Amino acid sequence: QYYREMLDILGGPRDLFRELNPAPAGYTWNSRENAFIKKEAVDDRDMQRLDYILAVDQVPGHRLSPLQCSVCNLVAPKALNSPNLPEGFDLSDHYGIEAFFTVE
Repeated sequence: QYYREMLDILGGPRDLFRELNPAPAGYTWNSRENAFIKKEAVDDRDMQRLDYILAVDQVPGHRLSPLQCSVCNLVAPKALNSPNLPEGFDLSDHYGIEAFFTVE
């Protein structure tokens, strides 16, 4: 419900993660996979997508070429060479989204 409302308020942008990844949920806040997140309450909504990369193809008064995105994936900021950290421990409480674009 809130996702649709957000897209409507923003004028219907394209969700690039969803375009390129139609099946995966793409949770960027997920305490079931990310040990860095402390689950504070039993009713915590611990599986959500809070990060987005949105493309706007129409701006009133301007002619735009549609932005072409070739890759759009979740990125977990992992601790490199840190043997003292437990398995699955990430350096952030949420995952970001990484995208690559073709610019002509």
